[in-house]
Amino acid sequence: GVVTTYILSLMTGLEIFSIRHLQVIVCLLVGAALATAGELHFSWIGFAIQMSSQISDCSRIVLQSIMLDGHKMDAMSYVYLVSPVCFATLAIVLGVMRLLPAESVPTSLAIPQATLIHEWAWIVLANCALAFCLNLSSTLLIQKSGPMIYIFTGVLKDIVAVLSGVFIIQDVVTMLQIVAFSLQIVGIFTWGLLKDDPSKFENGILPGLFHHAQRLLTSSRQADKNCAESRLAKAA
Repeated sequence: GVVTTYILSLMTGLEIFSIRHLQVIVCLLVGAALATAGELHFSWIGFAIQMSSQISDCSRIVLQSIMLDGHKMDAMSYVYLVSPVCFATLAIVLGVMRLLPAESVPTSLAIPQATLIHEWAWIVLANCALAFCLNLSSTLLIQKSGPMIYIFTGVLKDIVAVLSGVFIIQDVVTMLQIVAFSLQIVGIFTWGLLKDDPSKFENGILPGLFHHAQRLLTSSRQADKNCAESRLAKAA
């Protein structure tokens, strides 16, 4: 998703190519590859479905960013514009499935009975409200930060999901996966610093990170010094 979104952003002019950007993306790709190392059950059909899904989703994100930026459309207006289209598309799909013979529709895609919908009505309504809030917040994020930051947020979400499984249901995480997740977090952090002040990374990624770390340490020491002086002044 990161590579696809970056390529589409370059093609549409949302991003300007930089060798530093490329280095950060390679770092993220290495982290993703390490996180999935050892997976033996490879399926070409699954790969094709995943790739088509990634291309469609990344295209949606980039086009959404163009609409929100180029047409000066606010997030709520975008949600109002897209929601009826999504509703009409889903209604057509449900209508076609309703007309198909029951035995030709998989059980997981079968339309529930009215009594079951009524029984779970509050859960469905809560789910709809949550979906609306999610669409609005993701649209705001894309509008304010851009498609690349949105994709990086998805990477962090995946890492948080894995870590939640470790702490809540005691999932096992290998040392290689810990290194992979750490590499991805560092890559995302570096991208933010790079976008904030590219001039500090002209000599390379590591010198840029060292400069920011040094500045952070200096600021911390200055804050501690100011705090100590303030306490002494109050004591006096």
